[in-house]
Amino acid sequence: MWWQIWQQSQPQVQALTGKVKYALASQLKVDSQDVGEWRLLEKSGRHASKRVKLIRIFDPALIGGDQMANLKYDDLEMTDHRKALLFNGHIEANGQIHVTHSA
Repeated sequence: MWWQIWQQSQPQVQALTGKVKYALASQLKVDSQDVGEWRLLEKSGRHASKRVKLIRIFDPALIGGDQMANLKYDDLEMTDHRKALLFNGHIEANGQIHVTHSA
């Protein structure tokens, strides 16, 4: 039972939502044509003392297909996956999205 709960709570690779695509276009002038295959991972966190969902947007074409199944938010900082990381950001409780280029 505990294992099932833990498994369900693990973040999954997700397609970008319309709101995330809009944030990329409006804040960073990313062409909507470019984001079609991009994906994101999220985890709970804090930004400016507020509870938020931290997000990382990446290009799955730059990660081996067999590695995608178990990919986690923190894995995108690892040297072998760093090249795929495009943007970092967070989603506030009110739904407001903030994104920045990956350094």
